[in-house]
Amino acid sequence: MTPPIDESLSRLTTLASKLNSVSDDMNAVIEKLDARLESINLGVSAWDDEILDERVLSVATEEHDGEAHGWIIGYCRLSEGWKLAAMPVRDVARFDRDEPTMPDVEREENGSLISLLKAPRVIRMEAMGRLEHLLDTLAEKAKGYIEGVVEGMRSVETMLTDDPADLLAINEKIAREMLEMLEAKNAKRGSGKRS
Repeated sequence: MTPPIDESLSRLTTLASKLNSVSDDMNAVIEKLDARLESINLGVSAWDDEILDERVLSVATEEHDGEAHGWIIGYCRLSEGWKLAAMPVRDVARFDRDEPTMPDVEREENGSLISLLKAPRVIRMEAMGRLEHLLDTLAEKAKGYIEGVVEGMRSVETMLTDDPADLLAINEKIAREMLEMLEAKNAKRGSGKRS
């Protein structure tokens, strides 16, 4: 008869092998996504607000601050270029004396930014469920920049031209071209998905 500890170790050995295999596959997916994002040359950074691997150290009360540590993922420029990234964060929750029903939460960096591929495995695993949301956030941010730039150009050109109708036609053309470019890149990204 096999002792229970040997059965447990045998089961853990099998699971560790499977986990390592899945982890290697996950890293390959992250590498591919990093390469795709780099190839489109977006140059926009964004962060997902969802905290990963959250550890609550203390709960906020009216008398004491609450504190939690974890990680967030994003896309930004690192020393090795534009990459999916991970950042350790610390959330501090404080009750406002004027509004004691809901604490205010302040988030601060709690360490150095690193490439997602260099983050602890648990962070990479949890990040897999947030990457699509991060890409949507990047697209919305890029669209907002385009709209802001076009509006800013419209304002400046209005100050510089005598004929606002000419300016409006130029700016609308630029805005259409920029949005078409973004939509084409998003469509290209969508066509690369496997069923």
